[in-house]
Amino acid sequence: MTGLTGKVAAALIAVLAMAITLTTTLNILRYEEAYDRLVTQRLDVIASEIKRDLLIGIDLGLQLNALENLQDILQRPVNQYPDLANVAVYNCKRQLIASSGDTPATAAPSSVGTHFNKNSATVTAALTDSLGACAGYLSIAQHDDVFAATRASVRQTLIWAGLIAMLVALPSLYFIVRLFRRHNRLLDALNSDASQLERQEALDNLTTDDAISGDEALLKAYVAAREPLRRALQQPHNSPLREGESA
Repeated sequence: MTGLTGKVAAALIAVLAMAITLTTTLNILRYEEAYDRLVTQRLDVIASEIKRDLLIGIDLGLQLNALENLQDILQRPVNQYPDLANVAVYNCKRQLIASSGDTPATAAPSSVGTHFNKNSATVTAALTDSLGACAGYLSIAQHDDVFAATRASVRQTLIWAGLIAMLVALPSLYFIVRLFRRHNRLLDALNSDASQLERQEALDNLTTDDAISGDEALLKAYVAAREPLRRALQQPHNSPLREGESA
């Protein structure tokens, strides 16, 4: 496959590859956005459950470090949700009071809300007493390997889906190229015949009908014009048509 047909085939493959790559990339970005939102909602629900238990003691006027069942409150969600790395509470100066989980919680929360990095997610909620004053902070972190593995697994699935879509589309490209080659042969034949007519070469050199095939309207129109072209080429080689003289 050379010439114009080869260039068209290469262009089609490039456009298809770019389209599938762009679609796959957008799908991955949409998935990561949806997954982050799902993780945020899930951690917010867990944080609400823990806050409800903590506020029972806070509303009684107790400080976080004075709650006797504080460790049990923090350990309960870790046992219930194995993908949690740790659950921790901090005082209003962001100093660690207590934590539970298989990953130590030492860093103070930077701000309230959900924070994502490359491999993990952490949600921090403010604790207030019945008067609205600060009572401390609650922080929940998800295991890095769980968060990263879930993202990587779906990302790999979407990439494979894009590659499969590329393979499925290749047969369609083949038929498009074949269709173009038929038109290309027609245009080559027309150019060759027109060149011969311009040079008034012998009829024997005229492109044969076997060189072109198809049933498109352009092909039918050209085939219909070949007979006048043959008659024009039958003029004597040394007697070109004069202006105003019919074939």
